[in-house]
Amino acid sequence: MIKKFVIPISYLHHPLFLKLLDRTQGMYGYHIKGPLRVPCFADDFVDLRRRIEKEYRFSALELKI
Repeated sequence: MIKKFVIPISYLHHPLFLKLLDRTQGMYGYHIKGPLRVPCFADDFVDLRRRIEKEYRFSALELKI
């Protein structure tokens, strides 16, 4: 089953997401019409998103100190 996720554009530059995009390019190529599809399970994508969010929150806390 395909699930849809919306993420901030800033995530596209994160190293973990870039690895996923490289894998996506290898599987589907760059010429996809419509939404970006990534070759991973939804639970794995949610975990990836949580890891990125955690890093961004930690970075934001460091800036406030």
